[in-house]
Amino acid sequence: MEAAPSSFSYVISPVSIITTLTILSSALLVTPKLSSKYLSFYKTLSPDKQTYWNTLPAAILHAILLCSLILLAVLNGSMKTSEDLVVSKSRIGFIALQMAFGYFVGDMMVCLILEPLRRDKAMLLHHTVSTASVFIGLYYEGWWMSISFFRLFTELSSPFVHLRWILSEINVPKSSPIAIFTAIGMTSSFLLTRILAMPVIWYVVYVISNLEKDIYKMSFPLPVRTSAIVLMVCLDVLNVYWSGKVAKGFLKWLGSAKKKE
Repeated sequence: MEAAPSSFSYVISPVSIITTLTILSSALLVTPKLSSKYLSFYKTLSPDKQTYWNTLPAAILHAILLCSLILLAVLNGSMKTSEDLVVSKSRIGFIALQMAFGYFVGDMMVCLILEPLRRDKAMLLHHTVSTASVFIGLYYEGWWMSISFFRLFTELSSPFVHLRWILSEINVPKSSPIAIFTAIGMTSSFLLTRILAMPVIWYVVYVISNLEKDIYKMSFPLPVRTSAIVLMVCLDVLNVYWSGKVAKGFLKWLGSAKKKE
């Protein structure tokens, strides 16, 4: 059986490098400078909240661009054959993975540099696991790209999470249309992409494992395959943990809205 191709050429790319540098400069320089100059409420935030705020613009933009690229790659036929499910050479797909890799590396560096963010152990674990997962797909030149798409599409919930925090900090009433839209969007996207999609993802893993044996005659190292499975389990545990908190917060918000009525 032929050994699977592997190289760093897809990992260390212009897209991943530019994304990492963009995340670092946005959180450490651009956002704090512009916010302090043009946003009056920014100065009223505590230092810890200012630090968190500084990471939001890049995080929201990354989530929107990443999900758009994934949809574009799928619509462009990146998963049209059985072989594509195992190893895809989609150019758009590689750009999406490289951008995600650069984002997770850059944001993890920001979390390690800024003390308040270092306290969020769950986020650091998520970024570590996500970075390792995307690295495997890039290093093995598109292996399990379809699974990476499923996993990365969970970023769809990120803009809603960040927007909800922003609305809370600027004291937008919870009964306002935008607050209601954000709360529903955050809860539904979390449950759809992180919980309801879970059995579908594992079924696709099962299908791909059989396809590797029957169609795509490549030998992927057992430690790498095992690591990929372990990383997926870690992400599922984190997603269940966060989804529980989101659902609990939504029910609390719904209860407070009913009391006001």
